[in-house]
Amino acid sequence: MNNPEKEQVCRFCAGSGFFLVDAKVIRGEIFTFKFRCKARIIRQTARNRMPISRTDTTAKSRLAQLTADLSALLFPKLCAGCADSLRTGEEAICLSCRLELPPSYDFTEPAENPSARVFWGRMPFQGVGAGFVFGSRSRLQEIIHQLKYNHRRDAGVELGRIVGRQLAAARPFCTAQLIIPVPLHDERLRQRGYNQAAEFGRGLSEQMNIPLHEQILLRLQATRTQTRKTRAERWENVSDVFSVANEKEIAGRHILLVDDVLTTGATLEAAARPLLAVPGVSISIATIAVARD
Repeated sequence: MNNPEKEQVCRFCAGSGFFLVDAKVIRGEIFTFKFRCKARIIRQTARNRMPISRTDTTAKSRLAQLTADLSALLFPKLCAGCADSLRTGEEAICLSCRLELPPSYDFTEPAENPSARVFWGRMPFQGVGAGFVFGSRSRLQEIIHQLKYNHRRDAGVELGRIVGRQLAAARPFCTAQLIIPVPLHDERLRQRGYNQAAEFGRGLSEQMNIPLHEQILLRLQATRTQTRKTRAERWENVSDVFSVANEKEIAGRHILLVDDVLTTGATLEAAARPLLAVPGVSISIATIAVARD
């Protein structure tokens, strides 16, 4: 193209981050075709035409949307529950799957609900609650599977946000001063690359405005999976494997201890014991889900 003005427009389009396949100018209009996208028209006025500038807010907004459209086509964000494409405003879990998550209603009776009864007579606590009831072959099971084994960390964070909105309005959870996730052993952490309980805690922290501490509670020994173990076997598998790294950091504090799924409570009880041994510490427990008969 020999027209300097037209060349300037084309260079701006080509250098703005979206995939330019072909462009031509017809009567002052530029037709820009993107890979797998419909044609977009960027109109130019015939008179007093101003050069397109990167500081032009409208142009930048349009280009950002074009880039987002292409990114969504090439790298679509999928729901962790059903694998359908997420719509605008949805994060990690689509609205349809959210509606299929069965609530536990634990937070209305934090010391008397079925989740809390798991710990009666075993350890002192302020409150216990799970966001949802875990069921086999459910949307929730698939989401948690994706979180733990398919690197869907965003699903853990989003579940934390969902549960965190409930906890922020429920006592005694809203009085917690810091969030501590049940830790993974270093070997398991290296294999997985992240701690799913910490990702859940990150979402809780965001909604509850409570700091998340991942380095206070340590897991000293690698343990075998708790799946298919009896209550006694679960306790034997995790007893005496946790330790507190910095007692001064938590002394006198109300701690929200978090994990992914509550079953027999053996892991959470074992994790809570060294925390409760620190003077003045009180414990509340929150999990993504609870497994009930």
